[in-house]
Amino acid sequence: MRTILAVGMAVGLAAFLSAPAKAGAPAPAPAAAPAGGGLFVESEDGAVSKLTISGEVYNRYEFQKNMQDFNSETNDNEDWGVSRIRLGLAFQLNDDVEVFLQPQGFYVWGGQNGQNSPGTAAADRDSLDVYQAFVTLHPEVLGMESALKIGRQELAFGSEMLLGNNTRYSGLSWDALRLDVKPAADLTTTLFAAKIVENDATSPLGTDDTSANPGGRNDVHLFGWWNTYTGFADTTVDFYALALQGESDNVNVATGYDDGTVYTLGARVKIDEIDVVGNVFDFSAEIATQVGEIDTIGAGDEDLDVKDCYAFEAELGYKLPLVWSPRAAIGLAWASGTDGDADGESNTFNPLFEDSGGARLGEADVFQLSNIRCFYASLTMKPMDSEKVTTGIAYYRFEAMHVEDDIGNTGITSAGSDNDVADEIDLFVDYAMSKNVGMRATYGMVDPADVIRDQLANSPASRLFLTLNVKW
Repeated sequence: MRTILAVGMAVGLAAFLSAPAKAGAPAPAPAAAPAGGGLFVESEDGAVSKLTISGEVYNRYEFQKNMQDFNSETNDNEDWGVSRIRLGLAFQLNDDVEVFLQPQGFYVWGGQNGQNSPGTAAADRDSLDVYQAFVTLHPEVLGMESALKIGRQELAFGSEMLLGNNTRYSGLSWDALRLDVKPAADLTTTLFAAKIVENDATSPLGTDDTSANPGGRNDVHLFGWWNTYTGFADTTVDFYALALQGESDNVNVATGYDDGTVYTLGARVKIDEIDVVGNVFDFSAEIATQVGEIDTIGAGDEDLDVKDCYAFEAELGYKLPLVWSPRAAIGLAWASGTDGDADGESNTFNPLFEDSGGARLGEADVFQLSNIRCFYASLTMKPMDSEKVTTGIAYYRFEAMHVEDDIGNTGITSAGSDNDVADEIDLFVDYAMSKNVGMRATYGMVDPADVIRDQLANSPASRLFLTLNVKW
């Protein structure tokens, strides 16, 4: 019989996602116990492990108006509620071995007992899955501090311009191997290999080898080398190389996962505080470029050269020396597109797995970092100098880099010469009720321009999110 050696059952106050370390932090240390201790359990063979429990309950209400086609003459207004529930179980077996398990339930309100809500698709029914499940080992690698993580895990790095965890929705995790090492005191290097698709008939690659194409392949892999340097005061520097490798005999060039390999090289700098004669600024910038080859439909043995692809994000913030702690910011986000010429090249930047919700490219979450120019300005403040409430407003201007190409992965193109796409105005309010409980209300209004008027009715669209997030 298992014997409870000590009971100090305390809820972990650290965020549940602190278990999977991100690049930018030192190599993960053994899981720390919450204040007051944890639950110690003796296994059958006498090994003692420490269990730390974490979790999240995330509720979101969403309302959309004209977001499907920017046309007020069609009835496409929608609203629904969803919940995401996660339970994290971290077992520290000893100083060198930890196990983390995190099941997740995700469901649409009204879809009881796995049944569809009226009017919802099959994909919207309740789901229960393994969001994360990995073992962390701490081997010695050439005398360096290290952590080897094996199993299903999030791979979120840097600003999440290319690798995010889909925070606003159901999350994003992969089956992967990840090794973090510290070659120097202020440098963390991460190597990883992830399986994105394994011969899956339901994948965006199309059919697998059991149906239309016997012997075919539908595999996708992601390899990464990410480095983070923190040796400068208030500054983080990232530099990285990624490879997205597709192996498919059922090529669909529209998915972004094709037979071939796309390599991404990039770098980022983030400065939290720049003091200029008593004026406090902050700055961040990230640039990435892509090269490679992919097969195209109907091209026979010909390959499509991926070249001259790039993406760039930058933001400059200024903390005004006024009451309510206002911060003003200006920024831009550019990504290349293809001019439509049949030159055997693809110049459209692939945003991979960016976390697009929220501050990146607008709260309405319409566009991705592909064939787009975005300029924006924002103002945030704490009314009455409140420590709990933050409110803000932002304006975004979207343009197409090339009118012949899909604009921001929306499926919208234009045969004209006008690069204008849309303007967006966002409002948001954050309320931190406590360290563990947060509420957020966001509203985004998108006014499409002539490039959309050529195809659609050009009606303004809007999107509202109300969220409640409880973590422990």
